[in-house]
Amino acid sequence: MRELKLRIDWSELDLFGHVNNVAFFKYMQSARVDFWKQSGIERMHVEKQIAPLLAHAELDFKKPLLYPGDVIIRYGTAFTGKTSFGLKYHLSDKNGAICGQGQDAMVLWDFKKDKKVELPDDLRKKMNELAWVKS
Repeated sequence: MRELKLRIDWSELDLFGHVNNVAFFKYMQSARVDFWKQSGIERMHVEKQIAPLLAHAELDFKKPLLYPGDVIIRYGTAFTGKTSFGLKYHLSDKNGAICGQGQDAMVLWDFKKDKKVELPDDLRKKMNELAWVKS
């Protein structure tokens, strides 16, 4: 499991003064990109044009996030399949209260061949190292 801390921007607020629901998905995306860097997927894309395509994303909102402040995103591998994998996310406020819980699923895609591909063993191993563990 990894952790990413992001500053809440004023532009992410809605009419009612709390972080808009769309920003929660943006925070998950930031963690997802960080995961790609940590797991080697970013390098695999540059070298082989193989990378994940987002197939599904869901999020349960638990509590509002407020400005000013930070959002802390804890994330890790939730599952690995033959050609797919998913991440789990907890989004917390600066006091540690969970404000959102999400999960997604991605398919590993070969952009040269335009088809899904199996997760390589070295990637699967790294994903296991980055697995979701409750703290």
